[in-house]
Amino acid sequence: MDAKTNKFIICQIALVALFSIFAFCFGSAFSQEQIIQIHGISYALKNGRWYVYIHNEFGAESIPNRIIVRRTDRGILTDNDLKAIGVHDIRFASPRFLEGYYVLSPLDSLRSFEVAQTLSLSGLFDYVVLDGYGKRGVTANDQYFTQQWNLSGTKLRMENAWDITAGNPSVILGIVDSGCDYGHPDLSGNIWSNIGWDFVDNDNSPIDSYGHGTNVTGIPGARTNNSIGIAGIAGGWGNQAGVSLMILKDGNQDPIISLTAQAIEWAADHDAKVINISSQFEPNDPDLELLEAAVNYAVGSHDVVVVAIAGNHKDSYKND
Repeated sequence: MDAKTNKFIICQIALVALFSIFAFCFGSAFSQEQIIQIHGISYALKNGRWYVYIHNEFGAESIPNRIIVRRTDRGILTDNDLKAIGVHDIRFASPRFLEGYYVLSPLDSLRSFEVAQTLSLSGLFDYVVLDGYGKRGVTANDQYFTQQWNLSGTKLRMENAWDITAGNPSVILGIVDSGCDYGHPDLSGNIWSNIGWDFVDNDNSPIDSYGHGTNVTGIPGARTNNSIGIAGIAGGWGNQAGVSLMILKDGNQDPIISLTAQAIEWAADHDAKVINISSQFEPNDPDLELLEAAVNYAVGSHDVVVVAIAGNHKDSYKND
């Protein structure tokens, strides 16, 4: 082996050793940089997305450019308040809701964590949490939902219930979901007079571009005994109107937790008697405090019945 070859091998060994030392010294630090703590809550980066990180496990997916805050004194939050603590170039992504919460969105999304940390350390807020996603429940895409075997026989025995009532338009049912195809011939006659609200686009056209909300709305609200589609639980009989369907859009494929909370509050404030939520959320998600406040508001202040799914994904979140 000549001197030139020896020199080449020695250089290779030196490079490998140098890389090993770098990985040992800086590898753990690099990993730690992927976990950020804000207001006592840890968030971790995985495959380009941020998640709540609890007990070394990844939880619900977070939305860094949507920061939910609440003033400690429950007062009104203004642009001047934010500027006073050094937060600029930020917009209000929601009005004040549930007696004190706001959603803030930095104009530069790359600075979201920096802004969230500033908000947390300012002393102005007792709640600083990144918004997050839940999951829609699974629904079948078959036209007749396997002939709706659950409505008859020994299950719900809806034939007996329909002898008493097939739905009453004076009862407003809020459907918090991905919106609805409210022009559908099996649903259009039962849509609430003001339709509802789209919290994604902030208008009163909560059209469904995903499909889940339309399927969910049809279960209680499809017109019954009209030779079209499926039979709804309380959709009315023949030409008679059934329950009034208030459509509330809180996201598309996945619900956005702050929008779900706002939809619950809005439905209660607009006389919904029942609110249905066919989405599920991580049990350890810090945003659940916000959902709990919304449900308590609807139930406690307006005597609304709030119904939610237990979860029907094959990988459903653990229920303790």
